[in-house]
Amino acid sequence: MTSTGANKSFTCPECDVHEGERVYVTVHVTNGAGLSETRTSDGMLLDVSHPVMGDVIDGSHIIGVDYNVVLEDWIISMSWFGVEDAESGVRSCSWAIENTNGVILFQKKITNNSIYEERNVFSDNQTYRDLHFIRNMTYYNVLTCSNKAKLQAVARSDGFRVEPIWPIPAVVRDGSVPGTDLVYLTNTKRRNVEKELAPDIPDLDVLETGIKYYVTIKATTSSGLSSMQHSDGCTVDSSPPLKTDVSVSHRVIDQGMQTIEISVSWDGVKDDESGISSSGYCLGTTAHTCGSGSIAAGASTFGTIGPFRPDSWAEYFVTVVVENGAGLRVMSSKKLVFDTSPPSKGAVIDGIDHDIDFMNSTSVLSIQWGGIEDEESDVASCSWSLIEQSASHDRSVFGNDTVVLTKAVEIKGNLTEANLSLIPGARYISEITCTNADGFSSMSSSDGVIVDVTAPNAGLVHDGSSLLLDVEYQSSTSLVETVWNPFHDQESGIVEYRWGLGNHS
Repeated sequence: MTSTGANKSFTCPECDVHEGERVYVTVHVTNGAGLSETRTSDGMLLDVSHPVMGDVIDGSHIIGVDYNVVLEDWIISMSWFGVEDAESGVRSCSWAIENTNGVILFQKKITNNSIYEERNVFSDNQTYRDLHFIRNMTYYNVLTCSNKAKLQAVARSDGFRVEPIWPIPAVVRDGSVPGTDLVYLTNTKRRNVEKELAPDIPDLDVLETGIKYYVTIKATTSSGLSSMQHSDGCTVDSSPPLKTDVSVSHRVIDQGMQTIEISVSWDGVKDDESGISSSGYCLGTTAHTCGSGSIAAGASTFGTIGPFRPDSWAEYFVTVVVENGAGLRVMSSKKLVFDTSPPSKGAVIDGIDHDIDFMNSTSVLSIQWGGIEDEESDVASCSWSLIEQSASHDRSVFGNDTVVLTKAVEIKGNLTEANLSLIPGARYISEITCTNADGFSSMSSSDGVIVDVTAPNAGLVHDGSSLLLDVEYQSSTSLVETVWNPFHDQESGIVEYRWGLGNHS
């Protein structure tokens, strides 16, 4: 035995002991009187090895599936295949959940009586949501056990994430074009769905027109988790819009250039399933075709084409294209033929039966016209316009045309218009304008009549044959001579002179 003096403990670095051996200590104590007493400990087992830990599995699946994702509303749980310590036995165990940074979010003591390699499920009455787990972060279930020799062993799971739903639903789009969501379906026999996770799905059979259909995709993981996602739906529309009625009219823009502008409108546009998305129109030489494209009308139901110069008697077609929301089109056409040659010009005279150049009335005017015709499309209408022209200072030129009146007339005839307010000295021209059925017109005019309501200015009249001497007496009873200065009339001039002989002045 080794003396320790009065010390109550000792250390034996030279003692040779082996793992698994039980060591006993015997203490021999002697007092000052020389009396001694010997006591021996009950022994201690030498244990230098850590506890043996079983695997830790995330989740509490009934057959031990290891979850790499758990849902927020699940109860906190894990599965563990026990612990053992053959030498000194297991003293205590604890369960913790920590993140990749070692921050512990949950911890509790658990039983140390788990049988090694036998699955045990541990849970808590809290959910993952209660502990405010962060999405897209990895967490670990950590088991720590100590043996009675105070040696520890740690077992960690391979980690898990916390998500509100799993698998995370992908976007489900109606249609088969990647990245494009189909709003309307035109085929009732097939149904194509494109989704980001699994594009290979079967086609469906007959669908009903006008019904909106939704596609639901359910995905299940190998661990049994599942989620669903829906498309926003598409409506079946296999029919184009109702055929529309096309109305077309035109107006002549330039009579000389023979250019016209066409106005087109359409009514009755309707599509009960997908509505009208756009309209357009075009002008061509073939019906139901817009080979060079159409003029977009948007939501409008009218438009214009031109100005352009049509070929006389050539066939043109105004085509209206209406498209519904499903992309189906209906085309309606209207045939057009134009007579671009105006009616022939006729004769217009001032007065009736013969042409006059002057008149002495300021309130009544007469004209006559005829010889106007259109062999192709007939004359549709004629009008009479009375044009007033003022005279220059010396009355040699007339101008400053002013329309006094315009009224509808027949293709030929005569008329007398009363209750006028004509200006003395002005010239009045009558214009007859006749238009064919397509709006092309020609104008025939008179050469004008001048209003003159004043008598000529008289010149000096002398008896005799000389303007220098007025004869007061003569002896001849068979011969009378008279001479006079010229008379003047600025409006209509002097047409004739007449003289008479009498015995009174």
